[in-house]
Amino acid sequence: PDSDGDGVVDFNDVCPGHDDNIDTDDDGIPDGCDDDMDDDGDGIANNVDNCPLVFNPDQTDSDANGIGDACEESCEGQPCEDGDACTVGDVFDADCNCIGGPMVDCDDNNPCTVDTCHPELGCIHELNTQPCDDGNPCTTNDQCINGECAGTPIDCGEGSACDPVTGACIPLVDSDSDGIYDDNDNCPQVPNPEQEDTDDDGVGDFCDNCIDTANPEQEDSNEDGIGDACEPIAGNTCAVPITIDPASLPFADLGNTSTLTNEYSTNCTGYNSNGPEVVYMFTPQASATYTVRIEGGDTNFDLVLYIRTICDDDDSCVSSSDEHPSGGDEEAIFTAIPGQTYFIFVDGFGSGDMGDYILTVEEQL
Repeated sequence: PDSDGDGVVDFNDVCPGHDDNIDTDDDGIPDGCDDDMDDDGDGIANNVDNCPLVFNPDQTDSDANGIGDACEESCEGQPCEDGDACTVGDVFDADCNCIGGPMVDCDDNNPCTVDTCHPELGCIHELNTQPCDDGNPCTTNDQCINGECAGTPIDCGEGSACDPVTGACIPLVDSDSDGIYDDNDNCPQVPNPEQEDTDDDGVGDFCDNCIDTANPEQEDSNEDGIGDACEPIAGNTCAVPITIDPASLPFADLGNTSTLTNEYSTNCTGYNSNGPEVVYMFTPQASATYTVRIEGGDTNFDLVLYIRTICDDDDSCVSSSDEHPSGGDEEAIFTAIPGQTYFIFVDGFGSGDMGDYILTVEEQL
């Protein structure tokens, strides 16, 4: 038999398990069994050469790891871990020794801790009780307590207070003479000894431009004395209807009821209307018949249309329409009395009926 398939029967095989026909150095010993093989030709046999495939007759091995320098990949500059929790950016040197990097910065910027570093635990912040500065001019004897800097408030006595900028005691002022000093008065220019503040926004009711709606900044864009937070939306109530100029007919307006509220309802259509509505005001100057029409726009909700002579009185309804419960257009016709004001309501049947609409008003000729 020829177990290794080299063409030489086992009985005569010089190097069982290897190809007897391969003898690189021609010494009569197949390479597979030749302990004196020298693949790199440096005079050092493979079995003792620390770089058997790289020419290195001097066999230099700087780190004595059994691998010659000529074939050992350099580790210099590669990251490593030196085992010291107080260094960062550790790297190997040319001899593959791990060298610690810069010291870690343990400063937590807290004057009330002593910052150190332990080689095993890393940064340690020990609390101290040293004097400190809390940055408040109105405190004294500042000292570290439980890791925080705190001082004792300066007592300026009755009728005086500490100036937060200078730390000096200054007389308190009561500009409105209501017995409440200005720095604690929620209406410093208006007498209000009870300090009522219905909406809890820090501004007293006597000087709040939105008594029932919190608005601590008191924004009033149009300077009408009513804060933006509670300014009525045009058309949402009888107090702020949208005016239709009779001289500009035919009139058309694209609107949306989604941001409005349900303030009114009607029975003059035979059904209640519980959606948010828009109120228009129209005062024709001549006797004429007018057609009022509303379309549902893209949202196509169940519209309700009604017209009154007294805005908040449903008994004054003169015309209405709720003919299309599935969301179709509605139309109402009425004959006007010159000088009489009419209130036109664009409403929704249910509480969820709201969205885009188009209102048109035109005189019948």
